[in-house]
Amino acid sequence: MIAVTDLVDSLGSGFLRTVVAAGNAQVHDVSLAEPGDAGGRPGELVLGVGVTDAADALALLERAAAAQAAGVVLKGPVAGDTKVARAARRAAGPALVELRPHTSWAHVVWLLRGVLDHASAPGAGAFGASGPHNDLFALADKAAEIIDAPVTVEDAQSRVLAYSARQDTTDPARVSTIVGRRVPPETLTHFRASGVFRRLARSADPVWTPAGPDGTLPRLIVPVRAGGEWLGSIWAVVKSPVAPDRIRELTDVASVIALHLLRVRAEAGIARRVSAGQLRAALREGTASAPGEPGADPAS
Repeated sequence: MIAVTDLVDSLGSGFLRTVVAAGNAQVHDVSLAEPGDAGGRPGELVLGVGVTDAADALALLERAAAAQAAGVVLKGPVAGDTKVARAARRAAGPALVELRPHTSWAHVVWLLRGVLDHASAPGAGAFGASGPHNDLFALADKAAEIIDAPVTVEDAQSRVLAYSARQDTTDPARVSTIVGRRVPPETLTHFRASGVFRRLARSADPVWTPAGPDGTLPRLIVPVRAGGEWLGSIWAVVKSPVAPDRIRELTDVASVIALHLLRVRAEAGIARRVSAGQLRAALREGTASAPGEPGADPAS
């Protein structure tokens, strides 16, 4: 399980915001609030999908508190209503969490489920055949198919997360990028001087760059954004401008990649928190056994 506040923090402030915390309430599952139901079960994060006013929000909070649910998620501005927040504080549980107005419930459910699944099995290691890391390679291939050009998916620090097949038609800069798993410094300097990264960070519009020095071919770059945050980008090596309809399709792929990048980031954050918690527990156990030999009976 994972604390409500840690779960919210793992997805980032662009999606969720803790309005009222509830101590160290632990989440093990998510559920959708149905009209007239019990308001969830102990340890569940209840999603108030159909709640649109303060009266319904107050009723759901009351039912969730009676059911010992870990938290209730409401869409803004209902979650920020002063009466709702006051009621959540008086109840001292469940936690009250705001879903940002621009965010889709379907996207958040997918992200929450992925994070909770990973938190329940932190020792699983690799994400598995159907995990988000491997899915990124499939999405890179899909993007390459759309524009008939080799593609890389990179994060906001220009680290390569995935790449498509058919990289044999690329330039030396792309080959170095894939081999080193990050864009070479001289290539970064070229694109930075051209204002590429500034535009990617500030806008959702695709960027076209002409051919550069040392045989660098033109690029079509589509930013990957979520909740107003720049998460990374799709880089395609193209030899001529791409048709607008193909760019629109590529933008759709970028939206899917954004969800995968958020999930990867959230799962990594959960793994770090779990490891830190295990370390703290081990240190507490070590302290409890002192003085004397580790694990020794203090009465002996």
